[in-house]
Amino acid sequence: MKCFAVVFLLHLTVVRSQIFFSCSPRACFDECKPVDCAAGRVINNATTCGCCPICVKPLADDSTCHNTEIASLPSQECGQSMTCSEGRCTLQTSKPCVRELQEGLKKGSGFEMTYGRPAPECDFFGDYRPKRCKKGLMCHCVDEEGERIFGTALHQEAESMNCNCSRLVSHQQALGVHEAHRLRCLGNGNLGPLQCTDSYCFCLKEDGSLDGPPVPRRSSLHSLPCFKNDQRHDDAMTPCIRELFKFITMEKELWSENNTVIVGIDPPSCDPDGSYAPKQCKTDRCYCVRPDGRPYDNQDTIPRYTTEEKEMTCNCLREKELLSKAEVPMTMLIRTFLHYRCARNGNYLPLQCTTSSSCRCIDKDGFQNSPDVMVSERHRLPCYRKEYDHYFREQIDELE
Repeated sequence: MKCFAVVFLLHLTVVRSQIFFSCSPRACFDECKPVDCAAGRVINNATTCGCCPICVKPLADDSTCHNTEIASLPSQECGQSMTCSEGRCTLQTSKPCVRELQEGLKKGSGFEMTYGRPAPECDFFGDYRPKRCKKGLMCHCVDEEGERIFGTALHQEAESMNCNCSRLVSHQQALGVHEAHRLRCLGNGNLGPLQCTDSYCFCLKEDGSLDGPPVPRRSSLHSLPCFKNDQRHDDAMTPCIRELFKFITMEKELWSENNTVIVGIDPPSCDPDGSYAPKQCKTDRCYCVRPDGRPYDNQDTIPRYTTEEKEMTCNCLREKELLSKAEVPMTMLIRTFLHYRCARNGNYLPLQCTTSSSCRCIDKDGFQNSPDVMVSERHRLPCYRKEYDHYFREQIDELE
């Protein structure tokens, strides 16, 4: 009865709104006029009767604008990455993406380096777009502030990469949602077709809408079309998620039986696609693993609760292996990247010397951030440390 009352009131509200604005009974059923909005932003369901799209044209920098609240949407607004401040359209320089873009423009197009970070792409609101690419190599997902988050794909496969799921999971993580109960993503950061709660599983289309009704998790999974195409196991759990749930179940049982808390045993850390996260920790050590949970050969374990461990991402190990196993033509860019050295903790080593005539600094994501110099001039680079020399003994010996 309560449900009926809510639906009835919502319907009554729509009818009253249409009457108030003189909307005909068929206003939302008649065909909407085409909207020519090549240079503007289309806003759906924005006409008076709430049915048709409108086009909001962008205003140029330093144009006159108004912040006054009005009943209907305006036909113009400040353009991309701009805001209306004191009656004028100005760039949102408080946004990191806009600031980085402006700094790059001041340096000029000639400043961009072969292996450097690409010029930032800002969205309409001045935030970073969800995808950032290493030229000719691979792309990864970033949040609104430009910080890297889960989701990686080869450059050749990045066209369909939208990182929508990765961004949603990043928000879930910030809200404290346990990793066992977050959305399931694909490896490239897109939304996974199969999603499950504790009790039900269901399929999603690429746009996030339901593809059929939910089914009980433990009885009807095989009736889901996405389960048949997407899963290699008899349930919706990956090995990492299964191991994690086993730990959670044991933890709950011990607490409910005699208020016992598990100490000294670490559960696995799982990525949003259900694979093992790159960094795993056991007791007082942390180490890098492959997506299937296997540790990397001849790789150091790092003491826990140290700066080296806190900064540990394993991105270098993961990305070099992804590219080395990819069936793609061996270009100069790929060949150079595969010569990059990884630090003890699996991160990119800040100094890279790929030939005897080429040394450079790179950042934590593997982007070049200094000009190239000869190996003999490596001491001039801001990232140089004496202890890095043993990584490049071959290149150094060529000069001696």
